[in-house]
Amino acid sequence: MVRLSELPNPNRLELSNGEVSTASIGGSCDGLRTLKLDSVDLKGDGLKALASLPKLTRLDLKLKEHYSLEQIRDWFPSLRQLLIDDSRIVESEIVSVADQLGKLERLEILNAKLTKTSIAEFVKMTGLKSLVLRKSGLDSKAETDLKKLMPKCKIEVRDY
Repeated sequence: MVRLSELPNPNRLELSNGEVSTASIGGSCDGLRTLKLDSVDLKGDGLKALASLPKLTRLDLKLKEHYSLEQIRDWFPSLRQLLIDDSRIVESEIVSVADQLGKLERLEILNAKLTKTSIAEFVKMTGLKSLVLRKSGLDSKAETDLKKLMPKCKIEVRDY
């Protein structure tokens, strides 16, 4: 098990396939800007414990436990980039947070269950410069519609 409190003060951290203890983070990761968690089981206070990291602006998440977009929004208000692979994300989560993610510049969602209704919600994310939707249930028509509605945002919708 990796204990974040025992790591030197990194700028970027990637952890995969195991257990990570978020207990007693303290100042050990205060400089962390980018955190990638791939197939990780968070112990201790889970993702919420990482909200105390003052410089964290990018999260790349593929976790065993589901955290809602509302939780991520509340815990990480300074987040600029969110990459999330979670088949448990549903459209209603996007609807509930879309207009409150103005600081978000890059959003990448994999394996979510979305419909064309999501298009109007993504438009509310006015700060987005890049939107990537993979294995989301949306098609090339949705991509075309998004590009028309969000001309300043790089849009990518893929089945893979």
